[in-house]
Amino acid sequence: MTLVRFVLLALLAVAAAAPVTHAGGALRPPVIREPFTTQLCPASARTTRATVACAEKAILRTDRAINALVKTIFGVLPPARRKSFVESEKAWLRYRRSSCVAQVSLYVGGSIYPVEYGYCEVARNRTHLKDLAALRCGLRPQDAMPKSCMVAKRR
Repeated sequence: MTLVRFVLLALLAVAAAAPVTHAGGALRPPVIREPFTTQLCPASARTTRATVACAEKAILRTDRAINALVKTIFGVLPPARRKSFVESEKAWLRYRRSSCVAQVSLYVGGSIYPVEYGYCEVARNRTHLKDLAALRCGLRPQDAMPKSCMVAKRR
């Protein structure tokens, strides 16, 4: 995959995540949608293509977790705070993609580029999941917090 094609697909994915209202105009939580079609991730990836497929599988898995947390947080937020949350999630997705392009720019033109880009997105997703979990805990009343929030607050 050429760099130009890869970046164009990333930009299209950002645009796909942009609509956050439906026909009635009501605000909805953003959903991450990736521009790639999933491929089989073998138990032992021995080729660049297989390694990219495994990175994409990890991206999709962490995307689903992010989407679920975003939906939960959106539902808990007061309506007046939802728009800023939606905008911040859209900004984070743009950051994830552009920061990974910058991080792996050393590999432009090489076969390792899509592998490194994929694993960069996975790392960004994992960090964002921790941030969203902390936000979710902060939105709950003290008496309604699950144990996972109590442990996180003590650290």
